[in-house]
Amino acid sequence: MTMNWDDTNLEATLQAYLDRTLDDAARQDFECLLNEHDELRQRVQLQQQMDAALLRLFPLPGISEHDPAASLARSNAPRSIHASPPQEQQHDTLVTDRAGRAKVGRRRLFWAVAAVLAWMAVFWHFFGRKADAPYFEQRSLALLYHESVDSGFEPYYDCHEPGRFASTFQQRQGRPLRLAEMPDGTRMLGLSYPGGFTRNTTAILCEVDQQPVIVFVDRLTDDNRRLSSCKEAGLHIFRQELNGLVLYEVSPWPNRRVLDFLQLADVQGRPLP
Repeated sequence: MTMNWDDTNLEATLQAYLDRTLDDAARQDFECLLNEHDELRQRVQLQQQMDAALLRLFPLPGISEHDPAASLARSNAPRSIHASPPQEQQHDTLVTDRAGRAKVGRRRLFWAVAAVLAWMAVFWHFFGRKADAPYFEQRSLALLYHESVDSGFEPYYDCHEPGRFASTFQQRQGRPLRLAEMPDGTRMLGLSYPGGFTRNTTAILCEVDQQPVIVFVDRLTDDNRRLSSCKEAGLHIFRQELNGLVLYEVSPWPNRRVLDFLQLADVQGRPLP
């Protein structure tokens, strides 16, 4: 009986073909179907390659290199589906025994791989996460300023509540900060995290007389004055140290307009005595 692509027994037949348990007529019928359907043929070839790789990683006792039931899976390249295997005159019980051992071998491979993957997942969970941090590169403060302005000067975080503002710097830089009341024409838009000295560098986006100003904040131990050098006309960078923090104001104005309003605070954002 000719086999169809939508045959409900197709999956079982595919597994039997891989296990070399089909009789000659069923095998030839299935290989005709493989010749007609690229998707099914590619699936069989991929499974054969996987079986070969697994057997190389997890060799099974009782399945030798010369066992016809295992030779297909041990091959580096998938067997051509156009050529029928040589007909060997073997006793039916011997063929059945070898085919049965091949099926058991496939099951053992499955559970062996599943166990290895499970142990890999446990190992990664406890020991591997810290090594997976994304790559970070220090970048010029002037370059970050222009990128922020060119992208619309929109903050990542609208952070005007004193407590949330202070806790953000507590978590990222280890020191809570507060922003004192600013004069007319000067306002904070929010916080951004564009990088800079470290991946934790925090940027305060402000608007001063309708001009964008950014204050970059990080730990003093991570300061890199090379990143704050600026020879660009019309752009100025001002530096300030504050109890273990370093702050840089990047501005088109020739004098500092925001730094003086940043103060140490408690975790609720209240000024320290």
